[in-house]
Amino acid sequence: MADSRERETFQLFDLMFKLILKEAIPAALVRFINGLFDKGCPPESEVTFAESVNGQAERLEKIASDM
Repeated sequence: MADSRERETFQLFDLMFKLILKEAIPAALVRFINGLFDKGCPPESEVTFAESVNGQAERLEKIASDM
């Protein structure tokens, strides 16, 4: 398991990546998702972000994100 400093770095990069994706032009984001996952969603598709946390508040075990 990563130490606390590595975990903070991972969380920082995760937050930066999400911010970039949220601020992207929606059609560009859909094209990115289509290319990444070999999908064929229309450019005007709505993209939503969701996160769930496994574990208890004082001991987070895993954060799962999805688009």
